[in-house]
Amino acid sequence: MRYGIRPAFKLPTVNGVRMGRYKGEKNRANVKDPNATVTVPSWRVEGSARPGAAALVITSESIHINRLPMRRRFTDCALVPSSAAWKRRMGQELTRLRQKGVTDLDVVVDSEGGVRACWEGITQAIKGWKGRGRLLIDGACSSAATILLCGVRWDCVTITRRSHITVHNPTVELYEGGRRHDRHRDAADKAFLKLYRKRTERKAEIVKQWIREGKTFTAMEAVVAGWVDEMKPRMDWETHANA
Repeated sequence: MRYGIRPAFKLPTVNGVRMGRYKGEKNRANVKDPNATVTVPSWRVEGSARPGAAALVITSESIHINRLPMRRRFTDCALVPSSAAWKRRMGQELTRLRQKGVTDLDVVVDSEGGVRACWEGITQAIKGWKGRGRLLIDGACSSAATILLCGVRWDCVTITRRSHITVHNPTVELYEGGRRHDRHRDAADKAFLKLYRKRTERKAEIVKQWIREGKTFTAMEAVVAGWVDEMKPRMDWETHANA
């Protein structure tokens, strides 16, 4: 992938996806605050005591904007690659697991979200997993991370007792203002509403109220609302060993 400028230092990478200014990407960030950060998913793979199983633990990593190269201070500065890059990198990870004989995948999430495009790409990759897939929420599954919760047909979704799920109006990472920005924001609103309704099987008015309020669901509330299938006191980490 070509860069608009040649950086004078090595660009930071997250799980093999290189951060930087990508010309033409849609997820452009407003960088008026030089101390601001951009949050992207980060993951690691852990083995399991169960034969043919592995755990994919997804958290988040924040990168300071002032570490990223910019040609202009406020405009034309896409900080992360598009969803296709994240889909490709996660696809490579899943291929490696399949080659090792993994058929049961436990995806463990503890993330407050981040850039929407990242989670869209990861979700698209995991949707192609052919084996058994479980989602385990151990901490937080909020904001853009809910795309993974709602965008995959999981065999089972589990949440631990002290975890939570938060939904709110999505922020589109676009610097452009005016009608174009509104159009992208409206499209994001509709996409999240569709995902949430499909997962919870609730009426549109109820889901819209959750989004407007920026509602946070406790573990028990998440079970009642239909976000998850079951609640456990804690994650059974004894079944996992470092890969």
